[in-house]
Amino acid sequence: MILQLAQKHFMLQHMQTLQSAMDKEMRLQQQSDTEALERRDRTGITATDLQFAREKLANAHSAVQNAPERDAVFLPDDAVTSVTQSILEFFILNYRSDLIAHQNAAAHSVVPFTTAVLRNGNKPVEDLFTCLRPPEAGWLCCLLADALRKAARPPRPLPSGPAPLNSIGNTARVVLLADWGTGVPRAQEIAKSARRCVEHAARQGRDVHVVHMGNVYYSGQRFEYEQRFLEYWPVLRGEEEKFASYCMNGDHDMYSGGYDYFDYLLADKRFRRQQQSSFFGLQNDFWQILALDTAYGNSQSQWVANARHGAMHKRGILLSHREPFTSSQSAPSDLWNALKPVLDEKLILGWWWGHEHRCLFYEPRPELWYGRCIGNSGVPVSPQTAASVPGVSYRYDAVVPGTNPPVLRLGFAVMDFNRDKLHVQYLGENGVPHADDYIEAAAAAPATFVTHG
Repeated sequence: MILQLAQKHFMLQHMQTLQSAMDKEMRLQQQSDTEALERRDRTGITATDLQFAREKLANAHSAVQNAPERDAVFLPDDAVTSVTQSILEFFILNYRSDLIAHQNAAAHSVVPFTTAVLRNGNKPVEDLFTCLRPPEAGWLCCLLADALRKAARPPRPLPSGPAPLNSIGNTARVVLLADWGTGVPRAQEIAKSARRCVEHAARQGRDVHVVHMGNVYYSGQRFEYEQRFLEYWPVLRGEEEKFASYCMNGDHDMYSGGYDYFDYLLADKRFRRQQQSSFFGLQNDFWQILALDTAYGNSQSQWVANARHGAMHKRGILLSHREPFTSSQSAPSDLWNALKPVLDEKLILGWWWGHEHRCLFYEPRPELWYGRCIGNSGVPVSPQTAASVPGVSYRYDAVVPGTNPPVLRLGFAVMDFNRDKLHVQYLGENGVPHADDYIEAAAAAPATFVTHG
């Protein structure tokens, strides 16, 4: 990821500049400019497509300019802006890589976000278009118009059903990463730490399953899966028979329509156990884990109910990208309401999710003993200023030393099953545990988690 593209002011400025560039490209086509007509013929992008893209940019600019900056980077809940970030980066990487410089490359551990910055000579790039020749600006407009046209298609159809429930060992290890798909240096450190957990479990004779809980940034484009995800995934190419891999669906995965998520990422041999479905399950003799697709908008509540009613002797665990609740919500989410019948039957012991880029433990509820947000695997966030957060019993607030402004360490989770017992470790990007859950399937009350300070 490139620093400027993850800054709100830079993106808002360029979304406006792109509108003017689209106007210019339309005029050139209407004036039968030779180079503009060549771009039209090679890309299939007409003046109508450029006008469509311009309107999308204008609407998105209005929608996001007052959006709060929740994290240390600009990742808005807006498909058009996210696709624009993707295409700007794709264009720079493929056509103007000479503008990319790396700072603090020798000190990745203290880089708040990314080492990649746009520079023109010795100066940071504040306006990309001042560095582009007119034909390059025209090609950028066509690339973006094509991507926005594709993103406006109906989403890639959701598979008709889930992947079959996969059997895991009674002493299996399940490694969980969430919102990890940024590819930045500290996310790469997460992958290395997760890899050590994979190899350690293999030496112990455990079968190993690695799950990504959604979101490859900015908008789930093929090059983003290749460069931010598959290149660093803790299970290597050729190890698909040795270790199991799964990837859930996040909202950013769907911002480009989900086509590359389903048809490129899930087609990788390492994810074959999913059978290109975005919802799936794992189970052994004592536990059943159901992983939902909460990004597509379709509820899998009936699938969850059927699976749990068919295995009521096993303790139920849910994984999802979107959260069932947060400390800031005044009312239960639609996701919580959709699954409330199963929750009321006490068929779900614990629920782990991402989306919010923090590690938070929620206090037990009558319907759910263990509610855990673990979306802190790839996106840096600033420390929360409040001394406590309502409903939260623990939060991982370790700051990366030397960062200015300060950002929190990233992290991930490791589930170790031992027949009817489950030990969940929560680790920082350096692989050092900071908290644990010790869970027994037959327990009558939730166990107390242990923190390592």
